[in-house]
Parts: sequence; C-alpha cells; structure tokens
Amino acid sequence: MTLMAEDLNVFGLPHNHMKRLVGNIEEKVLSTNFSDEESYYSLLNTLNNGFNELISHEAIEDHYIIHPLLPRLPSTVKVTLQNDVHSDNRLDLLHGKVKQQLNMDVVSHSERLHFGKQLQEELFSLKLIPHMNEEEEVFQPLLMQYFTQQELRSIKLTVIKLHNLPDCRQPEAPAKAPICQLPPEVVLQIFSYLSPRDLCQCAQVNSFFSRTAFVGKLWTRLFPVRWLSGHWESCSPTSYDERSLEHLAHHGDEEDSGNSTVSLSMSRLYDFVCYLLPKVGPHVKLLDFAHAGRMEIKYVSETLLEGSYFCDALCCVSCAVVGCPRYCNLFPLHDAHLQES
Repeated sequence: MTLMAEDLNVFGLPHNHMKRLVGNIEEKVLSTNFSDEESYYSLLNTLNNGFNELISHEAIEDHYIIHPLLPRLPSTVKVTLQNDVHSDNRLDLLHGKVKQQLNMDVVSHSERLHFGKQLQEELFSLKLIPHMNEEEEVFQPLLMQYFTQQELRSIKLTVIKLHNLPDCRQPEAPAKAPICQLPPEVVLQIFSYLSPRDLCQCAQVNSFFSRTAFVGKLWTRLFPVRWLSGHWESCSPTSYDERSLEHLAHHGDEEDSGNSTVSLSMSRLYDFVCYLLPKVGPHVKLLDFAHAGRMEIKYVSETLLEGSYFCDALCCVSCAVVGCPRYCNLFPLHDAHLQES
C-alpha cells in the first residue's frame, strides 16, 4: 500500500504544535511588563512549562529520528545545520536561569528588568522556529530516501504518541452538539416549547433527542385531528379557519369504495395510532378528536381504545363533530368521562 506524503512526514504534527508553543512564548516575553511582579512570575511559570515541553520534544526527536537516521547515511553524506539546538545546550542553560528566578525568595525591580532584557536576547538567539524549518528541509528528504514507508509511518505514530498529539489521519469522535451537553431537565424545558411535529423531527436526530422528545409530560394533551389539518398547537385553539372546519367536518363522510382507497387523513391517523401512541399513550390525559369526520370517529372507536395504549391518566375524551353532534355517541370510553366540544 502506497502511503500519502503526509503519512510519512515525521516532523509535521510535532513541529506545528511546537511552533505554536514557541510563538506564544515569544509573544508573552515581548508583552510582559517586567516591572509588575505578578506578570513577571506568570511569565516565569509559562517559560518553565514551555521549556520543559521543548526539551522533551528535542529528546524525542534525537532518540527516535536523528539517531536512527545517522547510521544509515553513507560516509559521503554530511549533515550540518546552521541552527542546531540538538548540538548545544543553550536551551537547557536558559531553562536553568528561569528555574533559578522561580526559586528566589525575592527578586528586586532592577533584577527583574535586567533578567527581562537578558531573556529576550537569549530566547530570540536560539532561533527555535528556523531550527525546526531546517530539520524539515534537511532530514525529511533523507528519511524518505533511507527508510521504508512502513518504518516512517511507525516512527511518526511513535513520535505523535510520545508528544500526546492526535494523529490527523485518525478519525476523531464526533463532538457532541452544545445542546446535548445541557442537563436533561433543561433540554426537556426547551422541548416543551416545541410543536408535536417539531418534537417528532427532533426525535430523529439522535438517541438523546429521541428519549427526551417522547417524555410523557410533553404529550399529556393530544389533538390528532387538528394536527393532521396543520394546526400544531398542543392546546385548545381559540378559533379555526372556516374552510378548515368545513373540511374536517365532511372529509370523513366520503365513502371508501371497496376499501381500495384509503384517504390521506386516515393514513396519517393510522400512523398516529401505530407509531406515536405506543410511546406516549400511558401519559395521555386528554384525547381530543373534536371536528373529526365519521370515518375517523369510527376508526378510533373500533381500534384505538381497544389497544393497551392508555392507563388511568386518561380522564377526558372529546369527539364532537362540527355540525354532526350525533357522532359523539359513537365514541365509547369505559371509565373515562366523555366531554362534548
């Protein structure tokens, strides 16, 4: 298997991380007010942690990249770096001075100013970022020439692991959406403002949304006929559009010739009974079929209440039909109170 160039670049990820670290250190050194004692010690702690990481980085490169490479090079190949942090101890010496300052009980104002000037000169003389760029330009081509692809991939993974860095070629676990990080009771409160249609759509997002969307307290009042007509509120409406009322009153009176054609409203009502009620039925207190047609009332009468969808929470069923009050009696409910709209 042929690997991509990025899979074989042993310096890429560690150097990107270290260049950001060095950039942050240099920026803080330049912006620190050495007259302020608190800012001074904050800088020293940043430098101490940063230098520890840089020294560890150089040791990892020495052991796993540079030292394995050198014996494989022909005697005719000479490797020299203009900015070779590996061959001198200036970084270690500067780190020692920082630790010395941290261990001092008292550092006077003049001593802080003096060390600040010295620090800037020595830090920027290290040329840490040019050193990393030079390593990439000099060593990476040699590694590609004298190591196999599998060897380079193995070295890269080892170096990344020792730096505690993620491999950019490895898929990361998808981050949770911010709302999924909220406490369940907060998400439930947010969902309480959604319409039934919105809740059903949210339930398709993920398992957390699905569990929350069908919590019983969100479904205590059901208005399936109104929902099928596009009225998605979960409470009794104050008014209806006249055309909607007329449609609701009469569309169920159409004959179903030979049962070969099922109306769209009956199909949706079937979905309501088969898919929604098994999830929320035990929590329903009010089931409102007001403004339903004859077919809907008959279907509910014969099918809906014969199932085990409800428990004792159901206390009210409304099924008055617009202009057709005679259909109320078609809706038997054993122990529930029948309320005419």
